[in-house]
Amino acid sequence: MRAFLAAPEAEAWQIVERYPVLLLPELVDAAERALGRTRALDGLREMHHALRGSPAYAPYHRLLVAALAGERRGSRRVNLERALAVMQDVRRAADDPADEHTEQVLRAELAALIPVPGAKPAPAPAVPAAQPPRAHALFLDDGELAGLRCGNDRRDTNPNPHDRAYATHGGLSAGGVEWYGDPAAPVYRLVDARWVFASSKAAKAYLDSPATQLLARDGLANPAVLAIGDGAHGWDGARSGPGVRSRQCLLFRIDRVVARLDVTEGPGTAQALQGLTRAHVLPYADAVVRRVRRVLAQYWLAIGRGTAAAHAFVQAPPRTADRLLAEYPILLLPEFPTAMASLGEAPRAAAERLAVLQGTARNHWQAYRELLRMLVRGLLDETAGEPRINADAALRLVTAHRRLDADPAWTALEAECGARASGQPPATG
Repeated sequence: MRAFLAAPEAEAWQIVERYPVLLLPELVDAAERALGRTRALDGLREMHHALRGSPAYAPYHRLLVAALAGERRGSRRVNLERALAVMQDVRRAADDPADEHTEQVLRAELAALIPVPGAKPAPAPAVPAAQPPRAHALFLDDGELAGLRCGNDRRDTNPNPHDRAYATHGGLSAGGVEWYGDPAAPVYRLVDARWVFASSKAAKAYLDSPATQLLARDGLANPAVLAIGDGAHGWDGARSGPGVRSRQCLLFRIDRVVARLDVTEGPGTAQALQGLTRAHVLPYADAVVRRVRRVLAQYWLAIGRGTAAAHAFVQAPPRTADRLLAEYPILLLPEFPTAMASLGEAPRAAAERLAVLQGTARNHWQAYRELLRMLVRGLLDETAGEPRINADAALRLVTAHRRLDADPAWTALEAECGARASGQPPATG
């Protein structure tokens, strides 16, 4: 309400799109009792009347339904009952099968909150809680390191005991594993390490820190900047005499994970007329990038009802699948098709259609803006997972969109996303 009262009249509809709760008549009544009758509140009531009977009534009030249904503050039952009442008005105003499905979902959730006398409550479905990916899942395994055997496994321990940069940038988890192969092979000892952060910004700062690079190169020379993942540095040490073996080290970032591969050639490599080169290490780096991107994407299945969204999309007819975007904005997240593909064969095929649909949705500018705002708001208000991870994803969406959309509301939203991604409390007042 403060945002609406402070906004220029020309931006009134944009504020309503951003805060659909302004469409509740009881909110206007409450504001009038608290503030007195004002020209802005009269204008808001006129906007309510203008929507009645217009083609815009259903789209705007679907936003209100989504806002009420997604609200976790206050009484969950009251929020759902009000959302259901609005949805019934929408169905009287528009004939859309997706609205019937939304109403059924609201009724089912509301019924689950209302106990039946004498009945035993049904057990809640087991939904895995979303957590930041553990370092274990991000490491290469036997299938990707054929011919090597696992040696020193310390995936719960930072390989750099005195890593101040890791603490400075709020690292979530870190660890390392050593693998060993044929003493006569170019790849004999491989050290595979990970550092996981809450945001891509923190991971990049850690990667670029001089202290990080000093620890990573471990005395190696010949620094190089490489095109691996989202940025990489490399060093090497050539064989320079008897008993000295070649080494190759890569330090690179994949989104909010920093990885390091340190490879040493075998003691019998020279006798076998072989030698370690960077070309031997790059295929392992490519495997790390694929694995990390897949594991990071899977996180989103438990955010914004992600698993339910994936199954709903798989079952929806392709012609009407776009209607699910309003109900499950998480489907618009760029990483979500990769997350869907990890669920099996049918979801993998549907994930390809979703990737196409995401691109098509951007062509419908006004509807896309509303959906994107819903997705960003949902990520910021999500109670599952790591709040900084969710806010960082929202920040990237807003930053990319703001380059195309001059609406100043996105600037304020970008600031909120940035503050939450860095762990700061949201601004008030």
